[in-house]
Amino acid sequence: MSTYADLVSEIDRSRRQTERRPSGLSLSVDPVDFSDEPLALETVEQYLHAPQSDDALVAMLISGVREQVEQITRRLLTRRGVTARYEEFFRRARLPFPPIASVDNVTVDGETQDAESYDLGGRTLTLDRGAGGELVTVEYTAGYEDPPQALKMQMLRDIASRYNVRSSVQVGSVTADLPDESAYQQWKVT
Repeated sequence: MSTYADLVSEIDRSRRQTERRPSGLSLSVDPVDFSDEPLALETVEQYLHAPQSDDALVAMLISGVREQVEQITRRLLTRRGVTARYEEFFRRARLPFPPIASVDNVTVDGETQDAESYDLGGRTLTLDRGAGGELVTVEYTAGYEDPPQALKMQMLRDIASRYNVRSSVQVGSVTADLPDESAYQQWKVT
């Protein structure tokens, strides 16, 4: 027979467990095919007034700026598959790299879960089962299908700055780090 103190202790332990955050997160993100970049090569070349002989350079700038913007904003700018593995999962977690398009598969301790056993609200995945501390793998599709136009315009400006100023030092000028992180703050995920 449980005492009152035992019941209170059990409730406190249960509450702490449900309030804990998942840990041991490892991520795998599918690579971007160049044809899926948020800015088309032709669009950027037209914006830069670049000759076709600069195709390789412009392509590198598009991919490089996208990668940096993804790091700054913690968002995927193209639709891709993501696999998140949690060593400990306590019923709910915020999935990285919004926007989240769909959850494709969830496994708990290697056992595939039915779609009814979890819920996606925004970017928070909640498992129906209350057990915690289990190895959970979530495969999902994330990223913009088409990023906001203002974000793409800022990327064009950063690409143009890198294209026009190809050295880190120019005599008589002030340089800044590119891309300018403050220009992307409105899209940053916290």
